[in-house]
Amino acid sequence: MPKKHRKEKSEGKELSAVSQEYKGPINLHAMKEQEELYTVPLLFTGSLTSTAGAVLDAFYTNDPVSYALAEWNNLAALYGEYRVLGIQVEYYPINRYSKTTTQCTPLVVFVDRDAPTSLSGSYLAAAQHESARILSLEDPWKEAAKMQNAEESQFKQTNLTSADFSVKFYADGLSVSSVYGRVFVRMLIQFRGRR
Repeated sequence: MPKKHRKEKSEGKELSAVSQEYKGPINLHAMKEQEELYTVPLLFTGSLTSTAGAVLDAFYTNDPVSYALAEWNNLAALYGEYRVLGIQVEYYPINRYSKTTTQCTPLVVFVDRDAPTSLSGSYLAAAQHESARILSLEDPWKEAAKMQNAEESQFKQTNLTSADFSVKFYADGLSVSSVYGRVFVRMLIQFRGRR
């Protein structure tokens, strides 16, 4: 639940309810804006874990409803509508290079706006995506996606699930059912229609 709200400007202009693009930072503090809009950060954690098939093929979407977070439920009870201004995923590996064994497992990371909730399926499919970056599973990384068009800028009911974009990652040839690292997911969410 937001404690204090402060007025903040984005790129010299206030972000209104009709803004279709967000270029500002994914802040970690709440702010009150014009038209009774409230912008609130939401942080949660997860892990990158391989499947029984030794594959890591997963994503984090901009859909806060799908994560069943207590903080989200509290906010959804206060406001009628929301939109996500941006999502940032930070990854930190559990075991980096050791003194006895060094390895570098390719990991493809990208933002997907076309099919945000579908799996990549292979290195080739993931790497062919226009925003793909090929990184190492053994190194920390950060990827962010921000609202950038009319469809993504629409306010949604706080009880409805909807994913407009996601941060995806793919690797294979891994150890079976193993945790490779911790992720910190930050969302910047704008609310309106206080109940």
